[in-house]
Amino acid sequence: MKKYLTATIQSAGCSFPTRLWWFGVCLWPLLMGSCIEKIAFEAPGTAEEQVVIYGKITNHPGPHQLTISKTITDVLAKPTPIPDAQAYLRDSDGHVWTYEHVEREKYQLPAGTITGEVGKSYTIEVQLPDGTTYLSEPETMQPVPPINSVYYDFAEESFLSPTGVAISDWFIRIYIDAPVPAEDEGPFLRWEMNNVYQLTELTVNVVDSPRVCYLTEIMDGQEIRMFNAEQTPLTRLQGQLTGKKKLGDTFFEKQFYNVFQHSMTRRAARYYEQLQLVSNPSGNIFDAPPAAVKGNIYRAGNELVPALGYFEANAVDTARTFTENEDLPIFIQPRCVYFLDELDSPCYNCLLFSGATLEPPSYWCF
Repeated sequence: MKKYLTATIQSAGCSFPTRLWWFGVCLWPLLMGSCIEKIAFEAPGTAEEQVVIYGKITNHPGPHQLTISKTITDVLAKPTPIPDAQAYLRDSDGHVWTYEHVEREKYQLPAGTITGEVGKSYTIEVQLPDGTTYLSEPETMQPVPPINSVYYDFAEESFLSPTGVAISDWFIRIYIDAPVPAEDEGPFLRWEMNNVYQLTELTVNVVDSPRVCYLTEIMDGQEIRMFNAEQTPLTRLQGQLTGKKKLGDTFFEKQFYNVFQHSMTRRAARYYEQLQLVSNPSGNIFDAPPAAVKGNIYRAGNELVPALGYFEANAVDTARTFTENEDLPIFIQPRCVYFLDELDSPCYNCLLFSGATLEPPSYWCF
């Protein structure tokens, strides 16, 4: 099912830009219809190094990733990787799994190591090279309702640039419909998205068969899109916006949009609600925020010393849709064009594009 073209204009005073910095400013205006005074959050006044830990376990086979880094709170710099830590996952039955270090700040449990189960609780233990240990409070995996349908529309959105100039761009916007079951707690839902697009490389000789690469990008990495049934009692979500992306040269060929619907605990929902207010206006939600948001990770032996970040246990339901060039409302020039790209550019060897692979996703055939 697909939606079709619309055009929307955002007001200059209280538009809904993609930057999380402004989300806290205009959340209440969107709900109440008028602007209110901006709330200021201040970082600590003295330099303090803080550990930053993010990760999750899901009801999918994995891989399950964990990032371990550190940052200076008053500088608000992006985190510096901690590559030599030891990390462990524990479940409520007493089983323990050891994370493998992949690169820089990234650790993971390889695919097939563990599949999380609804109703079980999970914690992590992180031992830093200096001997300091951090633990997470238990997170119990909550059930996730199924996504009934996913669809899209295109919209030309007008807004003010940072310099105050009125500009407009075309976007694709992805929506879902899903039931909201009655539960004793929640449900609390959060959406993440990525899109996978194909890119056909150029060939030096016309008789050569060009290769097709597949590239994955995170959609709306600066946005936190979530639903709290305790704040908005509904029995069904209809037309729930889960992500959008500006039209550009990646749209010239076919691409898929994957929606990941995560269940959360109440504590995780509160964490993301706070993160909406204080997250960095550039980068993504996992960069160091300009004020410390308390998560569920703390230093062993002293719970008053938290780490930045959160460890989640999420059940996830996935749905997807796709577009091809003929679906687009405007002309899109391809990323790679003969006579415009140099022979040593990635356009003649698409594997040089970051993250490119020749292996299509399993769902690409339909």
